[in-house]
Amino acid sequence: MIHFPPKIILVPMDLLDPSFKALSQASLLAEAFGAQVEILHVLPAPAGSAPYYWDQTPDHKRRREAVAAIRRRLPTDALIDVLEGDPVSAILHAAYLRRAGMIVMGSHGRSGWGRVLFGSTAEAVVRSSPVPVMVVRGVPGTIHSILAPFSFSPYALDAFRYAGKLAKKLDARLTALHVVSKGETPASVGRRMRSWLKSLPRGLKHACRARVIAEERPAAVIARAASENDAVVLAVHRHGALRDAILGTTAEQVLRRWPGLMIAVPPARLSSAAERTRRLKIARVT
Repeated sequence: MIHFPPKIILVPMDLLDPSFKALSQASLLAEAFGAQVEILHVLPAPAGSAPYYWDQTPDHKRRREAVAAIRRRLPTDALIDVLEGDPVSAILHAAYLRRAGMIVMGSHGRSGWGRVLFGSTAEAVVRSSPVPVMVVRGVPGTIHSILAPFSFSPYALDAFRYAGKLAKKLDARLTALHVVSKGETPASVGRRMRSWLKSLPRGLKHACRARVIAEERPAAVIARAASENDAVVLAVHRHGALRDAILGTTAEQVLRRWPGLMIAVPPARLSSAAERTRRLKIARVT
């Protein structure tokens, strides 16, 4: 289950500028939410070691050097933890162990064929995280307007409600966007959208602006509409391993197209299932 507002915000960091932009954005959110920011730095595992970071302990010298390098650039005394191994596995597992309610990270990733073949760390975390992931790519700042694209499905409703709660907490304008698919009519979309708006927090449903666009490329439409807002909240839904590997999820496609602030929200059922799976994995290695 996804809890809002988050009490702990996990910020994975390296020593590059996108990570420090993510930390600045996370600090603004933490102030608004009354949350605590915790920093995670992942060291590469030694050659030939097990791929799972949780049975690897960085030696004290490497740990001290990593903490000192990050601390020199920090304006705060936030908690810094250092782990070792695969970055994506470490971030997801640390989020579970810390009971983080949100992950905030920068994205520099790869470009061209490197991204197509391997993806970026941010995209991999977005795809598998059991908690919302905020990806910061622009200049950190206050969120005044939020775009909430959605389809009429249970997993999209989870993200839509999350966007509503976020907008209310931040006193931001919310725009609901639906991209019409084959077989839908404007009338049917209008009826269903009015029903969905009723699920928003009290006091927000009447302030929400609704938009319906007929277009066959959802990611392109969302990216264009996002440019009119400070942030976009998207549902993460897996279509199948092969299709995801080639095209990516809609959230990942938007991430590649729009250099702004994106919050990817997993389905509530995925969050619960992932938590049970991680408990089993921890039991096997401890």
